[in-house]
Amino acid sequence: MFDIDFFNEHQSKLLWLLNKPIVSKWFRYVLRINSDRSDIKTRQIDKIEPNAIFWSDGDLTVGEFRTHDKFSKRLYHAFKYIWWLMHFWDWLVADRFIPQLSFGFATLTTYPDAGNPGTTTHDVDLWRYVAAGDTWNSFATGNGNGGDQTSTSQSAVYIKSHTTTNLFTENDRAQLLFDTSSITSNGQTFSAVLSIWRSSTFDGGNWAPNMALYSSNPSSNTAFTNSDYENMGSTLLSDDIKELSTLEPVARHYYILNSNGITAVNISGITKLALRNQNYDVANVQPTWISNKFCYININYADATGSVFDPYLLVKYYTAANLSTVGAMPAFLLP
Repeated sequence: MFDIDFFNEHQSKLLWLLNKPIVSKWFRYVLRINSDRSDIKTRQIDKIEPNAIFWSDGDLTVGEFRTHDKFSKRLYHAFKYIWWLMHFWDWLVADRFIPQLSFGFATLTTYPDAGNPGTTTHDVDLWRYVAAGDTWNSFATGNGNGGDQTSTSQSAVYIKSHTTTNLFTENDRAQLLFDTSSITSNGQTFSAVLSIWRSSTFDGGNWAPNMALYSSNPSSNTAFTNSDYENMGSTLLSDDIKELSTLEPVARHYYILNSNGITAVNISGITKLALRNQNYDVANVQPTWISNKFCYININYADATGSVFDPYLLVKYYTAANLSTVGAMPAFLLP
């Protein structure tokens, strides 16, 4: 339960508890961060992971690591009776009869299907590519003409300029589908988070592209068609817009769905999302032209071995029916 994803998703809340006067003394004791046994003393903690804490010492960033996931274990053992009491309450009473009093233990984690075609869903890197070059407007508003549904790591954002002034050769977008039908029409979504694994970035044109979350409207749920490229929304489904400069290498990143995103979760079918560049693609603003340059934000897709690096959608919901629970996390810890 308290893995690296939990710590990343709830980092701001954990840091508040660790650094807030008075509260910090109690919470540091809970996690056994002792000023007389740790070099951090009374300094502010800048980041916490399952087995490490980080702080600033002048111009240096200092990391103190444990040989095991100490802080995960401390969270569980300190509050395990509370977790299970709330879980039991949800199962026995709240989710069946009074969902407004649920702590939100009804949770669905769902992944796109690998392969082409997928069984129920798919994910894909879609593009418009014109070898002879074309105007930026054609890439922002025109038709797609290709895609890759089987690569483990591929672009969600890719922009390439032509050698001819003010012409470009390629623009990419990502399409991500999730089967959320198990929530059923009896469910009521109250929170959702899209998690993606950013595998690499490059900015050869110094364009500083960003990446944001939108809807998609594919022709098929299991395999892409070229027309899927242009059938994507332009309304933000999350207020989190990821800047290339702030994306950490090879790490998970999270899009907390806003009210439009919550509405887009299909509780009795397939939830259809997309990742697009916002500051050039969606805005239809041409990047400053530089001959033969490119930039990209690559993410892992569902064809990566296992599910550790796959994109996933985490949905928390109320339900009055006996729906299966996948995972567990109290609602008050939601981002």
